[in-house]
Amino acid sequence: MILFGKNEALTRFLPQAEIVFEYRSSEASGPANQREEFRMGFFACYDRIWELVNLRNDKQHYQEGFFVFDIFTFNERVVREAILNAVSHRNYQFGGSIFVRQYRDRLVVESPGGLPFGITLDNILDRQLPRNRRIAEILSLCGMVERSGQGMNLMFELSVQEAKPLPDFTGTDEFFVSVTLNGLIIDKAMLSVINRISEKSQNCCPQKISWPLMPCTTIIRSMEKCRHACLDWSKWALWSISAEKSMSWQEACMRQQERPACIQDTLVWTRKPTRHCF
Repeated sequence: MILFGKNEALTRFLPQAEIVFEYRSSEASGPANQREEFRMGFFACYDRIWELVNLRNDKQHYQEGFFVFDIFTFNERVVREAILNAVSHRNYQFGGSIFVRQYRDRLVVESPGGLPFGITLDNILDRQLPRNRRIAEILSLCGMVERSGQGMNLMFELSVQEAKPLPDFTGTDEFFVSVTLNGLIIDKAMLSVINRISEKSQNCCPQKISWPLMPCTTIIRSMEKCRHACLDWSKWALWSISAEKSMSWQEACMRQQERPACIQDTLVWTRKPTRHCF
């Protein structure tokens, strides 16, 4: 019923299976500039929600040499994954609705029920425990999510690739999960470094290597370790590709039968052009 039900059936038997979209152009209280309520099967409104977000999905520009590139404020895969997580992991015994609130530079997805038992903000990237297994299985069969539970890792990974803030769970408690997707690029120099790493990696070993070379959880833990010393992305970029970390990069790739010499060549290349960039 949650995925395929009609409005009449949901209103009668499961009225809390509802998604509310709001767009607010400012932080001022009061009615939203646009509001749509979806009390229907999730498959019937999934694409419509993204269309509403994408209506005001501004482009951000950054320059690499003589070329200017565009990055959308809201990454489609990240937004869709956040909504899928809300639908498949919310507690349907609670009476509240899922809210998708869009602002000019951020998107907030709120779902009732708190994190599933055994999942905390500290282990959310390492453990997977679906609250509604049948919903997760159907979404997996449709190719919308992975049964391996890598959706949250993907959200963090894409945020790192686009040099945006990581998903923010401020406001999450035992009754609600709130995830904020900040869309502004916080360091265009970091974005340039990431693109150069990716470009060099593809040229060096196009069949094997892609950014990030380290697993997402390793990247996040590395950022956590150096967050007090590295106050911006530029410093973290240089720290993460230093010789001290090159062995961990090689080990991560060797588990996938990569060539260590190829990885080392990438690290050496990266250090040279970025040594005096910041």
